[in-house]
Amino acid sequence: MKNHLWQDYVNPPLDEIDAIVEKYQFHSLDRDAILEENQYARLDSYDDYIFLVLHFPKFDPGTERYIQNELNIFISREYLISFRYYQSRTMKKVYDRYETWLEKGQDVSSAFLLYDIIDSYLDKTMGMLEKFGKDLKSLERDLFRVQWTDLIRKIMTKKRNIITLKHMMKPQIAVLKMIEIRMKERFTEEVEFYFENLEDKLDKIFSE
Repeated sequence: MKNHLWQDYVNPPLDEIDAIVEKYQFHSLDRDAILEENQYARLDSYDDYIFLVLHFPKFDPGTERYIQNELNIFISREYLISFRYYQSRTMKKVYDRYETWLEKGQDVSSAFLLYDIIDSYLDKTMGMLEKFGKDLKSLERDLFRVQWTDLIRKIMTKKRNIITLKHMMKPQIAVLKMIEIRMKERFTEEVEFYFENLEDKLDKIFSE
């Protein structure tokens, strides 16, 4: 997807990545980060742009386990460029909203676009946690009604998912705080409130 200040790429070929890196003069280490999945959540700040690595859970129906949906994002006042490994209905909904805003002639800043992307993924994660809680209650009801081997498998799957979510979300608490600070520095103070809201959501997710 490409339009105006937002470019979004899903597993682009190497030559296309290299062309983007050369065009925008991105650091070579950031190029390497795009190519290497499962990077640590982080924020790297440069004179011309900020590079973000963020993770959000994606449910794999085949294994019934959560996997890391990694987003690599470059943001400046003039653009937001995102790279990811998986197709995402969440990102498509954000992009559709973005297209609607443009069609209506609304002015969309890259800072607000970043907020909308992160906010949408946090909302999705909160929805997943709500379902997760219902699944655990269902397991409790089934405790004395199903075969033990199947029950143990289900319990261990849930336990692994809890550990995965914890390890995925905890490092991003500090990263989101850094995002708030950098956005306030580079944009207006108006965006501070939005990114504080993201921190609150992530804190709630981690508490759950």
